[in-house]
Amino acid sequence: MGKKGFKIFTLILFSFVFVLIFFSFLNQTEAGCRDYCCGGQDGLGAPNPGPGETSNKSTACSGSGSTRNAGRCGVANCVEIPPEKGYCYPWAEQTWQYCCTPYYQICKPDGPVCGNSKLDGDEECDPPDSSCTHDSKAGVCTSGCECCTACSVSCPSPLVSSAPVNPPHSLSEYFYDNIDSCTDRNVCTNPQTRYADCYEVLSPQPTVSLVKLPEGVSTYLGFVSTNHTGGGGYETDALGVTKDNTVNDFYPYSSERYPDSNNLFYMEATFTDGDNPIESTYVWFNKSGIKPITPMYIDLNNDTTPLRYGTQNKEEFGFLLHHNLGVWTPYIPAISGDGDNTGDLWKKATSANGYSQVVEGKTILSIPTVPGANGIISKVLIDSVSYSDNGKKVIIRFSVSFKDTNTSLLSNRPNEGNYKIWLMGNDTFGFTPYDNYEDKAAIVKTAIHNRWITNERIRYYDQWNNTSQSWNLNFLNPQSTLSLNPVGGSDIEMNWTFSGNLPDEFSALVINVYRSEALSIDPVTLTIGSKVYSIEPEPLGDIGSRRIGSLNSDEEQYLLKLQDGTGNGSGILTLNDVTQGQLYFYLTVFDKGGNIGATGRIELDLRDWLITQGGLLYSNSIDINVEHGTTAPTGWDKVKIDFANADLSTELIGHQGSLPVDPYRKLIGSYVIKPYSIPIPIDSYYSSLLERFNRKRRFIQGLKNLGNIGSISGNLSDKGVSETEIAVVERDGTFTVSDNFNCNRQGVFFVSGNLTIEGKIANDNINKDACIFIVGGEVTIGDGTPLFGNILEYDEINAYILSDKKILVAKDEEDFNGLYISGGIHSLSNPGVVFQRSLKVADRLRFPALVVNHHSKYGMLAGRLFGNERIVQSTEVGLKPY
Repeated sequence: MGKKGFKIFTLILFSFVFVLIFFSFLNQTEAGCRDYCCGGQDGLGAPNPGPGETSNKSTACSGSGSTRNAGRCGVANCVEIPPEKGYCYPWAEQTWQYCCTPYYQICKPDGPVCGNSKLDGDEECDPPDSSCTHDSKAGVCTSGCECCTACSVSCPSPLVSSAPVNPPHSLSEYFYDNIDSCTDRNVCTNPQTRYADCYEVLSPQPTVSLVKLPEGVSTYLGFVSTNHTGGGGYETDALGVTKDNTVNDFYPYSSERYPDSNNLFYMEATFTDGDNPIESTYVWFNKSGIKPITPMYIDLNNDTTPLRYGTQNKEEFGFLLHHNLGVWTPYIPAISGDGDNTGDLWKKATSANGYSQVVEGKTILSIPTVPGANGIISKVLIDSVSYSDNGKKVIIRFSVSFKDTNTSLLSNRPNEGNYKIWLMGNDTFGFTPYDNYEDKAAIVKTAIHNRWITNERIRYYDQWNNTSQSWNLNFLNPQSTLSLNPVGGSDIEMNWTFSGNLPDEFSALVINVYRSEALSIDPVTLTIGSKVYSIEPEPLGDIGSRRIGSLNSDEEQYLLKLQDGTGNGSGILTLNDVTQGQLYFYLTVFDKGGNIGATGRIELDLRDWLITQGGLLYSNSIDINVEHGTTAPTGWDKVKIDFANADLSTELIGHQGSLPVDPYRKLIGSYVIKPYSIPIPIDSYYSSLLERFNRKRRFIQGLKNLGNIGSISGNLSDKGVSETEIAVVERDGTFTVSDNFNCNRQGVFFVSGNLTIEGKIANDNINKDACIFIVGGEVTIGDGTPLFGNILEYDEINAYILSDKKILVAKDEEDFNGLYISGGIHSLSNPGVVFQRSLKVADRLRFPALVVNHHSKYGMLAGRLFGNERIVQSTEVGLKPY
């Protein structure tokens, strides 16, 4: 090709390119990008992008302002008329380059324009940043006119997003982190994944209340208590009489014993829930008053062998009832650790394991405390369980006992004292959460299962409620004493004491008084401060038919009943006028558990009584008391009675009867032997001793025969009897000794008939003067010369009297003095010695009515008269070893 041809071809090609570029530019202007001078030199200004347009102005024009030409094309060649405006034209060396530097572009997108308030194509909204909706969800319009909706994750039912306020346990127990999630719509700028943190909705646990209903039946002795259980038994004696001395103790249970269930001692626990059915109830007793620590696990499947059954100690016990499908099942504690360790659990009580039995349709639980069958701390009677308000209200009626048998206590019963009562209830939410959400979404059920692992873990195992009520246990009998001490006149000081095994447990005391059949007595009065109590004692009679100690006067009359104070006290007992006989006192005390302490029979002997001081008294029978205490009453020194020498030994012989099977033996001291039998030593004192005397008479020097006189008075010495002589009287008939007779010598008096001693025989020389009377008939000792005064005195008989018949000591109704015999009295008849003399009550309680004092002078005189082989009377019966 030639040079000219080449030029023509070049021009044609350039023209083609220009047209192509031009039309291409036009296309950019309408649907593509358009250049602009940063400084506006192209006459177009420096516009910003319009709605839906994009621009690089902020980056392209960040430097200094642009200039025209800028070495690219001259001013003349910068077209200012559209459509070439701003471009160099013509310019043979350039191809439509913009005539300023720097410059920027504004571009229009292909297709719909976002922001022109027109929904074109696949736009979801216009303009941008406006509110929009997608799938019924509110959103925001993006710069691409797409609707951005943020996802919203919520807690699956029944969980909620708000945390519970003041939950019983740690908040973490109810919290489920990221249990569910969602992600924003992908058209959003930086779409996010969102998570739900959820909580269980708490269910308030049941409220509780407790009512204590003590038994409606009193004990055999009329005792009742509103707040104690005692140790008394329930028994039937040989006569078929049932004696119920139990106090608030249901055992043994039977409908025969409790035909009216309202008479049964029971407690009524009420559990009320506001929103869910109640699934378990709990009852607990403890002495500490500290909130119980009990198991958090329950063996519902009955497939776990506990390390041990029982509570931690002997100062707490309790039980659980679980409801399932209309059945209430009892559970007992099986605690081997601290109470809420993993090895501690509630174990089902069954007949198979020995902790449950059914008696007449009632369930009786045995609550263990230590391993083994003997480790039962308490028995619980489940009397009834009522279920109402769709299971949201439960009333349990139960009773407790601490008996092993009708009459014996459990060997491992609780320690005595005051026990606080605690109650707790679990509704379905509070019992075992594992199975609470079985009908909910899988995501919830799985989360709950993962949290609780097992259906035997109790959520609210520790929400015990203090009922502010308590119950007292007192099982052992108290101790008591009663003493009677004469204080003057006819008054007796009565003192009583109470000693319980627990402090401040005195409840009541009763003093019963009875009399012997022979005693006639005015009403007895007891004065305690300003209060006066009175009773007319009844004969004791058959003690088995009496209800001694009864608190009910309709059952048994009593002198005194006290139901306040400490149980210790005293009073003055006034007897007034009495005859011969005895009073019998019984003191019965009750502690607050109804346990009984009794003194048994305490006798107050109101009979006249006698003592010997080595003196000899023999009677084939005798009607005077020979037992009267072991200590010297006050005032003996004033009547010259030596207590150290006063005894009831074998010097006193006078109770005929059968020999004892097991005679009393004692190596030292003196004692009474009664009853016993001794052979009558001779048929007649009078005949035997007179015969013996007559055989020896001629050998006895210094006998002074006074003849067959009928009486004697004054001094024996006035009858011409010297100090070395022995007076002898042989009376055929009766003989009387005047009350002024003074036996101031020695003498022997044989009286074939009756002898009357008017009341006194004196001595001058007490160690030598001695008179012996041997009588074939009866002997009567009169009341003697009155001895008036405020102090008791004794009529003295200084003589030794042996009678074949009765010896009668006559009444002294004028001055009520006693009789003092220095010597001895013997009678072979039956009755023998009949003692009718009686002291005043004031004296009778302290002083003997008859004193028989020993003196050796009579033995010496008898030896001279009758011989040493027959010294009046044997003084031993073979049982005393000295």
